Amino acid sequence: MTITDNAVLIEVLSKTSVTINLYASVIIFVFGVVGNTLNIFVLTQRTLRSAQHSIGILLAVTAWSITEIIRYGYYALNLFQTSPQLLTWCRYSFFIVLYPLGVTGELVTIVKAMRTIYPESVRNRYSILLPNKLNFGFDYFYFLVVVLLAYTYFPTMFKHMFTQRAKTLNPSSSSKKVN
Repeated sequence: MTITDNAVLIEVLSKTSVTINLYASVIIFVFGVVGNTLNIFVLTQRTLRSAQHSIGILLAVTAWSITEIIRYGYYALNLFQTSPQLLTWCRYSFFIVLYPLGVTGELVTIVKAMRTIYPESVRNRYSILLPNKLNFGFDYFYFLVVVLLAYTYFPTMFKHMFTQRAKTLNPSSSSKKVN
Protein backbone atom coordinates (compact mmCIF):
# COMPACT_ATOMS: atom_id res chain seq x y z
CA MET A 1 0.00 0.00 0.00
CA THR A 2 1.19 3.49 -0.79
CA ILE A 3 1.30 6.51 1.50
CA THR A 4 -1.97 7.73 -0.02
CA ASP A 5 -3.65 4.36 0.63
CA ASN A 6 -2.45 4.46 4.23
CA ALA A 7 -3.71 8.03 4.63
CA VAL A 8 -7.17 7.00 3.39
CA LEU A 9 -7.16 4.03 5.76
CA ILE A 10 -6.15 6.30 8.65
CA GLU A 11 -9.07 8.59 7.73
CA VAL A 12 -11.46 5.63 7.91
CA LEU A 13 -10.05 4.67 11.31
CA SER A 14 -10.35 8.28 12.45
CA LYS A 15 -13.93 8.33 11.24
CA THR A 16 -14.44 5.13 13.20
CA SER A 17 -13.40 6.70 16.49
CA VAL A 18 -15.50 9.85 15.94
CA THR A 19 -18.52 8.17 14.44
CA ILE A 20 -19.05 5.44 17.00
CA ASN A 21 -20.17 8.07 19.50
CA LEU A 22 -22.58 9.66 17.03
CA TYR A 23 -24.61 6.73 15.74
CA ALA A 24 -27.53 5.41 17.71
CA SER A 25 -26.91 1.85 16.57
CA VAL A 26 -23.74 -0.21 16.29
CA ILE A 27 -25.21 -1.85 13.18
CA ILE A 28 -25.49 1.50 11.44
CA PHE A 29 -21.91 2.33 12.38
CA VAL A 30 -20.52 -1.02 11.19
CA PHE A 31 -22.41 -0.76 7.91
CA GLY A 32 -20.87 2.62 7.10
CA VAL A 33 -17.33 1.62 7.98
CA VAL A 34 -17.51 -1.71 6.13
CA GLY A 35 -18.76 0.01 2.98
CA ASN A 36 -15.96 2.56 3.01
CA THR A 37 -13.30 0.00 3.89
CA LEU A 38 -14.35 -2.34 1.09
CA ASN A 39 -14.19 0.46 -1.43
CA ILE A 40 -10.73 1.43 -0.19
CA PHE A 41 -9.70 -2.20 -0.65
CA VAL A 42 -11.07 -2.20 -4.20
CA LEU A 43 -9.26 1.05 -4.96
CA THR A 44 -5.90 -0.29 -3.82
CA GLN A 45 -5.92 -3.60 -5.70
CA ARG A 46 -4.29 -3.56 -9.11
CA THR A 47 -6.27 -6.60 -10.31
CA LEU A 48 -9.54 -4.74 -9.79
CA ARG A 49 -8.89 -2.03 -12.41
CA SER A 50 -12.37 -2.38 -13.95
CA ALA A 51 -13.93 -1.48 -10.60
CA GLN A 52 -11.44 1.32 -10.04
CA HIS A 53 -12.38 3.00 -13.30
CA SER A 54 -16.13 2.56 -12.93
CA ILE A 55 -18.64 5.32 -12.43
CA GLY A 56 -19.27 3.76 -9.00
CA ILE A 57 -15.98 5.00 -7.60
CA LEU A 58 -16.67 8.49 -8.91
CA LEU A 59 -20.13 8.50 -7.31
CA ALA A 60 -18.92 7.12 -3.96
CA VAL A 61 -15.84 9.34 -3.65
CA THR A 62 -17.78 12.45 -4.67
CA ALA A 63 -20.52 11.74 -2.13
CA TRP A 64 -17.96 10.88 0.60
CA SER A 65 -15.88 13.99 -0.09
CA ILE A 66 -18.76 16.45 0.05
CA THR A 67 -20.19 14.73 3.12
CA GLU A 68 -16.88 14.74 4.99
CA ILE A 69 -16.13 18.39 4.20
CA ILE A 70 -19.51 19.42 5.55
CA ARG A 71 -19.41 17.01 8.51
CA TYR A 72 -15.96 17.97 9.78
CA GLY A 73 -16.56 21.67 9.16
CA TYR A 74 -19.71 21.35 11.25
CA TYR A 75 -17.88 19.46 14.02
CA ALA A 76 -14.98 21.93 14.07
CA LEU A 77 -17.24 24.97 14.34
CA ASN A 78 -19.38 23.23 16.96
CA LEU A 79 -16.29 22.96 19.16
CA PHE A 80 -16.44 26.76 19.38
CA GLN A 81 -20.25 26.77 19.43
CA THR A 82 -20.26 28.94 16.30
CA SER A 83 -21.74 26.62 13.69
CA PRO A 84 -23.80 28.76 11.28
CA GLN A 85 -27.39 27.71 10.67
CA LEU A 86 -26.64 27.22 6.95
CA LEU A 87 -23.88 24.70 7.76
CA THR A 88 -26.19 22.89 10.18
CA TRP A 89 -28.85 22.74 7.49
CA CYS A 90 -26.30 21.42 4.97
CA ARG A 91 -25.08 18.81 7.46
CA TYR A 92 -28.59 17.48 7.99
CA SER A 93 -29.98 17.96 4.46
CA PHE A 94 -27.31 17.09 1.90
CA PHE A 95 -27.52 13.42 2.94
CA ILE A 96 -30.89 13.25 1.16
CA VAL A 97 -28.99 13.27 -2.15
CA LEU A 98 -25.49 12.22 -1.08
CA TYR A 99 -26.40 9.11 0.93
CA PRO A 100 -28.22 7.33 -1.94
CA LEU A 101 -25.54 8.55 -4.35
CA GLY A 102 -22.75 7.12 -2.18
CA VAL A 103 -24.56 3.81 -1.62
CA THR A 104 -25.21 3.49 -5.36
CA GLY A 105 -21.53 4.12 -6.02
CA GLU A 106 -20.51 1.52 -3.44
CA LEU A 107 -22.89 -1.06 -4.90
CA VAL A 108 -21.68 -0.47 -8.46
CA THR A 109 -18.06 -0.76 -7.31
CA ILE A 110 -18.67 -3.97 -5.36
CA VAL A 111 -20.58 -5.60 -8.23
CA LYS A 112 -17.82 -4.70 -10.71
CA ALA A 113 -15.21 -6.08 -8.32
CA MET A 114 -17.25 -9.27 -7.94
CA ARG A 115 -17.31 -9.75 -11.71
CA THR A 116 -13.55 -9.37 -11.79
CA ILE A 117 -12.78 -11.77 -8.94
CA TYR A 118 -15.36 -14.45 -9.81
CA PRO A 119 -12.93 -16.61 -11.83
CA GLU A 120 -11.31 -19.07 -9.42
CA SER A 121 -7.76 -18.16 -10.45
CA VAL A 122 -8.35 -14.54 -9.39
CA ARG A 123 -10.61 -15.33 -6.42
CA ASN A 124 -7.99 -17.51 -4.77
CA ARG A 125 -5.70 -14.47 -4.41
CA TYR A 126 -8.28 -12.81 -2.15
CA SER A 127 -9.43 -15.90 -0.26
CA ILE A 128 -8.06 -18.17 2.44
CA LEU A 129 -8.18 -21.72 1.16
CA LEU A 130 -8.48 -24.93 3.12
CA PRO A 131 -6.56 -26.85 4.30
CA ASN A 132 -4.40 -24.53 6.34
CA LYS A 133 -2.93 -24.41 9.87
CA LEU A 134 -5.94 -22.60 11.32
CA ASN A 135 -8.46 -24.88 9.57
CA PHE A 136 -10.30 -21.75 8.49
CA GLY A 137 -11.59 -20.85 5.06
CA PHE A 138 -12.68 -17.50 3.67
CA ASP A 139 -13.99 -16.82 0.18
CA TYR A 140 -13.86 -13.12 -0.66
CA PHE A 141 -16.44 -13.42 -3.44
CA TYR A 142 -19.07 -14.89 -1.11
CA PHE A 143 -18.14 -12.36 1.54
CA LEU A 144 -19.06 -9.64 -0.96
CA VAL A 145 -22.37 -11.40 -1.60
CA VAL A 146 -23.11 -11.16 2.14
CA VAL A 147 -22.04 -7.50 2.12
CA LEU A 148 -24.48 -6.82 -0.72
CA LEU A 149 -27.24 -8.40 1.34
CA ALA A 150 -26.38 -6.01 4.18
CA TYR A 151 -27.31 -3.10 1.91
CA THR A 152 -30.94 -4.10 2.41
CA TYR A 153 -30.52 -2.27 5.73
CA PHE A 154 -30.05 1.03 3.85
CA PRO A 155 -33.72 2.13 4.13
CA THR A 156 -33.56 1.78 7.91
CA MET A 157 -30.39 3.84 8.06
CA PHE A 158 -31.84 6.45 5.71
CA LYS A 159 -34.94 6.72 7.91
CA HIS A 160 -32.68 7.12 10.95
CA MET A 161 -30.99 10.08 9.24
CA PHE A 162 -34.37 11.73 8.69
CA THR A 163 -35.12 11.25 12.38
CA GLN A 164 -31.80 12.90 13.28
CA ARG A 165 -32.57 15.69 10.82
CA ALA A 166 -35.96 16.35 12.40
CA LYS A 167 -34.45 16.41 15.91
CA THR A 168 -31.76 18.89 14.90
CA LEU A 169 -33.49 21.19 12.45
CA ASN A 170 -36.88 21.24 14.15
CA PRO A 171 -36.41 20.41 17.85
CA SER A 172 -40.07 21.08 18.63
CA SER A 173 -41.11 18.21 16.34
CA SER A 174 -38.59 15.74 17.81
CA SER A 175 -41.38 14.16 19.81
CA LYS A 176 -43.20 13.33 16.55
CA LYS A 177 -42.33 10.04 14.95
CA VAL A 178 -40.95 10.09 11.40
CA ASN A 179 -42.41 7.34 9.21
